[in-house]
Amino acid sequence: LKSRERCEEKVANDYGGDYSRLVDIVRASIVVADEDQLISVAEALLKHAVRLKNRFKEPPFTGYCDSLFNIEIDGIICEVQLHASAIVAHKEDNHKYYCFFRSFFAGNVEASKKRIELLEKCIDHNANVQTALEEMLKADDGEVIKDMFDLVKEMGDWFLCELLCRRLCELRPECLGCKNNLANVLDGQGKYVEAEMMHRLCWEAKKKELGEEHPDTLTSLHNMVLALGNQGNYAEAETLYQQCWEFRKKTLGEEHIDTLHTLNNMVKAL
Repeated sequence: LKSRERCEEKVANDYGGDYSRLVDIVRASIVVADEDQLISVAEALLKHAVRLKNRFKEPPFTGYCDSLFNIEIDGIICEVQLHASAIVAHKEDNHKYYCFFRSFFAGNVEASKKRIELLEKCIDHNANVQTALEEMLKADDGEVIKDMFDLVKEMGDWFLCELLCRRLCELRPECLGCKNNLANVLDGQGKYVEAEMMHRLCWEAKKKELGEEHPDTLTSLHNMVLALGNQGNYAEAETLYQQCWEFRKKTLGEEHIDTLHTLNNMVKAL
């Protein structure tokens, strides 16, 4: 049986939340030794199959090849997987990498394609990881670095995110979005003093550019105060939370999720 966790992941990533599309909860595998056995078993299964996904003919980006036959048994759609023994042995050696890529590149095919193309564009296959990273952080192409930042952020590597953000801030010194991303990345690493400074810088700049009651300004204020609270500066945090709460009530309404979030954090700071 497929695990509940994997079922939920597949429904969320591949089927848009529609559990009725799951057809491989009950599974079986057949492993063959050579091409003749593969053809013979495939022909037998085809006589009973309601659907076939032939990944020998069209392998996924991971390169793994097999065939998936959906067969109805007593009103239940089951899956029979047909594998070649040599490929199975390779899969077992590399299963942890398969699981990572299956999850990371799940869902939208076009998004997955763009991620792969970005990696191919940014990474020199002949260079080691350290050299590739050093070259990336010297690059002058802000768009590529921003795309790589988005990719690394999804992977949850906050340290590398910080390095990429700092390079973007060097290339785009006037970009508040870059500074805001850096502040959030610092927060993610628990570097609250630096995070507070960056959030404060963004808040002051947004007050001048957008006005102190603009939602974006208040987001920077809220994030700055959160960093203050994480440092234990509860008195200052309480005062600024009160200010943020009053502005959000006025601009967003008392029941808006952001207003309630600020109220909740203000109560915690008391």
